[in-house]
Amino acid sequence: MRCQLASRHYPKRVVACAAPPTRARARQQLASATHSISSARRSALTPDLQRYSCSASALDRSSDHSSWRTQVMHRRRPFWHLCTHPLLLALLLLVGVEAMGGGVLQQRPQSPFDPTKVKPVAPKLVAEGKQLPAVIVFDLDNTLWTPELYTLRHLSGYQSASPPNPRPGIDVWLLDGAHAALHELASCKEWECTVIAAASRTNRGGWARALLAEIEVDGRSLDSLIMHKEIYTGDKKAHFSTIRAKTGIDYDQMLFFDDAADGKYGNCASVAGLGVLSAHCPDGLTNDVWRRALETYAALHAASEPKGKVLRVRRQGNPRSKEHRDVLPPKAGSVAAATPQTEQLVKVVKFLSDRDFGFVRVGTSDVYFHRSALRPASATLRVGSQVLVTLGRDSRARMECKSVQVVPNNAASTPDADTRRTAGSAATPASCGSKNQAGMVELPVFSMNMPFAGLVAHEHKTIESRNGTVFKGRRGVHLLHVGRRTYPDGGKHKVIMAKHGASAEQIERLTSLPSGFARGQLVAVVDIGETTLSTESERAQPDVERACVAYAADSGRYLTAVRRAEWLLQPVGPVPGRPGVFSAQVPVDCLPSWAKEAISTS
Repeated sequence: MRCQLASRHYPKRVVACAAPPTRARARQQLASATHSISSARRSALTPDLQRYSCSASALDRSSDHSSWRTQVMHRRRPFWHLCTHPLLLALLLLVGVEAMGGGVLQQRPQSPFDPTKVKPVAPKLVAEGKQLPAVIVFDLDNTLWTPELYTLRHLSGYQSASPPNPRPGIDVWLLDGAHAALHELASCKEWECTVIAAASRTNRGGWARALLAEIEVDGRSLDSLIMHKEIYTGDKKAHFSTIRAKTGIDYDQMLFFDDAADGKYGNCASVAGLGVLSAHCPDGLTNDVWRRALETYAALHAASEPKGKVLRVRRQGNPRSKEHRDVLPPKAGSVAAATPQTEQLVKVVKFLSDRDFGFVRVGTSDVYFHRSALRPASATLRVGSQVLVTLGRDSRARMECKSVQVVPNNAASTPDADTRRTAGSAATPASCGSKNQAGMVELPVFSMNMPFAGLVAHEHKTIESRNGTVFKGRRGVHLLHVGRRTYPDGGKHKVIMAKHGASAEQIERLTSLPSGFARGQLVAVVDIGETTLSTESERAQPDVERACVAYAADSGRYLTAVRRAEWLLQPVGPVPGRPGVFSAQVPVDCLPSWAKEAISTS
């Protein structure tokens, strides 16, 4: 009877056991008895979970119903003993890993990435005249790669995140969507002026940096592709504050991708509070999330809508619920969509430096602005300062300043209705320059990355070579914009400069920006000459090699003469760069005298 009662509480395979010589031995065998887990299920578990799966040893059945056996089996075991069952442990651990986002989001790729299967997004947006982000920031774990580094406890260097490091492609691998996005950033000319950054809270920073140095996309390591790497624990607001300080770019020109939306370990909601458009990617960075995020950024920028929102993936259920809402462009006819983004020259009537906001006088109204809209960010504002503001609407349809550009006192004048223009409208083509605003001049601009931008501005590089016909048919005064990246030529320019007699000190000076100048700004004025098509043998001539500061095999087919170049008297910006030749306005007094004469006589 007692054995029958015991069998009601325990499976028969566990109840049947050999009679040990002592009561302690009996308890030990009962605690270690488990059901067998199939090899297929065991192989699906991670190495950390496999240790919880063990086969139940076949227990000898015994017909001896001694007193010790019936006493032990008759006593009801507490409920918590069920939690020691290995199947239940495995299930709980799997659920816990999934809840924390630490699971493997995608199986290890079995074939190399094929870029022909994914169509880049940026070329289409630029062709439609839409704006791209100036900074793109990626989370790392379960956004660019999987699995998360904290789950790799089986590696011997886990405690200190030291070698042996996780092996790319074996222990950690890029997600397909992330590989496609990184390929587009590395290969499309539309992204030449965009800064790429990483913001990670992983406590395995040593491993993360090692993986960035080892994982390659299009022959470039992620370490060289990602300019700013902020990898440390803590709220990601600190990461973005550092990125903003290093780049000088405001939050509303950034786009962020992260797999954690909100809550205690969330990042998207926290960063969106700074004014950054944050794309939640719970399944890692996918092609759809990448495309929708860029399209949404462009739509919000065109409508002058605030970008501090979380772009969420639409799930099953109510697509407009709080948990599953999408960031959509404003509806046609809405106040935000109907309000044009205009620029006006106005005066500051109030500025509270301790609270980082102020007001400008527009007509008879005082319009709010925040310090984050100030360009350049380090500029000093006072009551009475004249500024060029871009007006728009906030989320509650109230007028506000989207940007505040400080104008030198001697270049500013009283605004009138004729000096206003609609932002985002097609710029008037200018071969040498056209005055659109009092004290301002509009000039064509082209962008170059360092160190070659510095070489052109220092008049050391007197031929610009490109494979495209961007300068074909263009001559005269142009502005030089410095991109935020460094062109990866492997130091060949230094070898060529040293070969033609430049010292180490000269190379350092010629490849650097002057004090007070920074990347992302308009820094110099360049007089462009004739553009001609060349052959590789012509580019291999020593004089041409020295003028291009590049070997023939690395030079473009079209050679453009740089007849003269000089630094601006003060930099302008930051200004978002664009491919090809675009237009920008600068104060006339920033130009050197010869450039002013060239503009006035053209």
